[in-house]
Amino acid sequence: MINSQKANLYCKDDISKIENYHKAIADPSQTWDIHHRLELTLDGEFAHSSKELRRLGMYYHRPYFELIFLTKSEHRRLHMKGKNHHLYGKHHSDETRRKMSEAAKGENNYMYGRHHSEETRKKISEAEKGKKFTDETRQKMSAAQKGRKLTTEHRRKISEAKKGKHLSDETKRKMSESRKGKPRSEETRMKMSESKKGKNHPLYGKHHSDETRRKMSEAAKARKRKPHSEETRQKMSEAHKARWARRRAAKQ
Repeated sequence: MINSQKANLYCKDDISKIENYHKAIADPSQTWDIHHRLELTLDGEFAHSSKELRRLGMYYHRPYFELIFLTKSEHRRLHMKGKNHHLYGKHHSDETRRKMSEAAKGENNYMYGRHHSEETRKKISEAEKGKKFTDETRQKMSAAQKGRKLTTEHRRKISEAKKGKHLSDETKRKMSESRKGKPRSEETRMKMSESKKGKNHPLYGKHHSDETRRKMSEAAKARKRKPHSEETRQKMSEAHKARWARRRAAKQ
């Protein structure tokens, strides 16, 4: 949906020549704004302020090629990029971040009790496909998660959400491919091992029931496994020897 009266105020030519005009007309579900290319480039680079353009007489009645139709959300995001953002170079204090977190929890959250429709979930999935985080971003995400411990309630909710869900063969294949060629360091392997020892192990003090053991046995028999190659056997043997050597050294 566009405001033709407002568009004619900004453009001295036929407004149908403005870029994205036909797209805006075909999409009445959204509000479309007119953006001045002389004010901000589509990369968010600052050119002239709206105040300056008005002073120079270059804000209204402009040629069509200086303008473009953008959805209201696109227009807002463009004016919030980089140095144009009111928080550019600033950071919320820990206290402010805590208050923001509390304000969005539970019933205060705008999605409380609501769920995305299948169509919305599909659109979100499509929009995220192909995106890759930079190494710097990955390091920041990793640092933010270090030392964080989930509450028992949080763990329970995650468990409930995953029940009954099964990964497709295609998803399993993609996960397998993404992990190939990424060997874990000895330090990482040791940390993983230590995190599962003793009371940290999910089965500490517990035992599988006879029924569970039977199901596990049947599931293993049903899986068609290729025999390990000689190289794989050698690696498994060396890994076992190294593990027992570490255990013996720890006891001494």
